[in-house]
Amino acid sequence: MKKFPLGLLLVIILLIVLGGGLIAWANTTHRRIDVTNFTAKSLATKTISLADNPRQLTFDLRTAVLVIQPGSTTTLTLDHVTADQFQIDYSNDSLTVNQKDAQQHHLEIGKSAVLTLTVAHPTTLKALTITQLNGTLKLNGLTVNRLAIDHTNGTTLANHLTVTGNGQLTKKNGATTLNDLTTDGLHVAVKTGQFKLNGAKKAGSGQSYHELGQHPLTISSGSGQVQITQ
Repeated sequence: MKKFPLGLLLVIILLIVLGGGLIAWANTTHRRIDVTNFTAKSLATKTISLADNPRQLTFDLRTAVLVIQPGSTTTLTLDHVTADQFQIDYSNDSLTVNQKDAQQHHLEIGKSAVLTLTVAHPTTLKALTITQLNGTLKLNGLTVNRLAIDHTNGTTLANHLTVTGNGQLTKKNGATTLNDLTTDGLHVAVKTGQFKLNGAKKAGSGQSYHELGQHPLTISSGSGQVQITQ
C-alpha cells in the first residue's frame, strides 16, 4: 500500500483549518470574502419601495437567490449584499438589476445575496428576462407575456406560472420544477436526466417532448431533472 506523503497531508489539513476559519470569520462579521478579487466587504440589507408595478423585469446575476412573488406592496429587498454589488435602474414600467461580472465565476466565502421582488396586485408582466449564473430561482404566482430565462447552475422552481406568449427556459445544471404551469404548447429537450409531466416520464437523456400550441414554452435542460405539472 502506498504511503500518503506527510507534507501533502499537512497542507490539506492546513487548508481545511484555514477555510473553516475564513468561513467562521465571514459569517460572524457579516462579510463576504471575494478570493478572486482579494476583497472582504460588509454585508447589509436594503429595501427599495417602488411606487408603481414594473411590467418589464430584467435580471443579470452572477451569484444570488432570486425570488419573484405577489404581495401587498411592491418592494425589492436585497439581503446579504455589499454596497456596490448591484446596479438597479427603475424607470417608467421597467426594472433592471445588474451584477458586476455577471457571467464570470468568482470564488467567494460568506453568505450569498438574496433578492426578493414582491409585486402588489400583479397583472400580466410584459416581459421577464433572467440571466443567472449561480443560485436558486423561485417564481411564484406570475403571469408573463414574454419569458426568457438562462439559468446556468442551481435550482429553478416556479409555482402557478402562466406564460401567454413566447417563452424560453435554458438550463445547464440543476433541477427544474414547474408546478401548475399554464402555456399554449410545450417543448422540452433533455440532454442528461429525464422529463416528467404530471408524474409520468415523457423523455429521457437525449430525448425531447412536444405538446402542440400557438406559443409553446421551450425548455432546454443540460444536466438535471425536469418536472412539470399542469
